[in-house]
Amino acid sequence: MRIIDTHTRLVDVTGAQWRANREEILARHSEHAQQCTPAECGYAGHRDGAVDSFVHVSSTVERELCLAEVDWVERIARLHDLDLVMIAGVDPDRSGAEILADLEVFAGSESFRGVRLPLGMPSDLPFVENLLHWLAERSLVVEFSPTADQVPAWVTALEKHPHLVSVVGYDTWVIPPQARVEDDWRDAFRAYADGNVDAWQVTLPRDEQTAVVSPEIIRPWLELGVETLGWDRLMFASTLSLDTSATQYPTLIAEFEKLLDFAPEEDRAKFWSDNAAAAYRM
Repeated sequence: MRIIDTHTRLVDVTGAQWRANREEILARHSEHAQQCTPAECGYAGHRDGAVDSFVHVSSTVERELCLAEVDWVERIARLHDLDLVMIAGVDPDRSGAEILADLEVFAGSESFRGVRLPLGMPSDLPFVENLLHWLAERSLVVEFSPTADQVPAWVTALEKHPHLVSVVGYDTWVIPPQARVEDDWRDAFRAYADGNVDAWQVTLPRDEQTAVVSPEIIRPWLELGVETLGWDRLMFASTLSLDTSATQYPTLIAEFEKLLDFAPEEDRAKFWSDNAAAAYRM
């Protein structure tokens, strides 16, 4: 069965910002027989064959870094034959005109599929309406990670653009890892389900750099998603960086398969790849 990870990151470990972590990254791959040079470590995650396709989600909103990242990601994807599309970051402190001007540059990339807004960003910022309109006109994706109380307002904003693909992603940056679902998130799921919006990523609870693989934590969120949103609007996302995922993917996938064992193969295929392939045009 094809697997698409809808939230992962390529990491340029040759960049200055990664200098302090480079030896640690090299040592980690060496321990797991993933020998590689610093220039290769950032893309080791695809080598075990556990995941077929990737959505690279930018972790920066700084303009110059974003512009440089688009070219770099495309070059690395070609070099390593990665089936990959990208989601760019947006700096909410810049003007709407500046944001759209940068997006016109991003749109020149054959891999560009949309933008991800910063964690907890409200829907009523001045540039949001024009941004959603720009994305909708181009059949692109808007991703956001709202707090529970922000979901209804986002649904209202998104309903003005019924053809825009929207994706809500959550992990422990939004939700503390615990084996229960609070009522405010149940209400948020219902608000999203009732609105004319598209997909919810089932991401993994995280502990800094290490994914917490815990069926007990993930199960209630997955069950609520199936009950409220249905299989047509759920997608797998790890939130891992490809420099750390090489040895973690098989375990993560195996744990999710345990959770999905009640689902028909058709619904499992929607979760692992079909919904993502449609949303991100892969």
